[in-house]
Amino acid sequence: MKNGPASHLTTIGFDADDTLWQNEQFFRMTEKRFAAMLAEHGDHEHIAARLLEAERRNLALYGFGI
Repeated sequence: MKNGPASHLTTIGFDADDTLWQNEQFFRMTEKRFAAMLAEHGDHEHIAARLLEAERRNLALYGFGI
């Protein structure tokens, strides 16, 4: 690959938000606790699916993470 399309590259950058790495565990823990609070109204999978639907629906209004 010496003469391949990437042979002129000297640097590769990764734009990663380390605050997400630190907080992801707490976000997932909170999701589980939320599902546990609503357990009498549906199983965990159903509640998680509805939460994801709400997040996707709100994405256009509030942006990522709300």
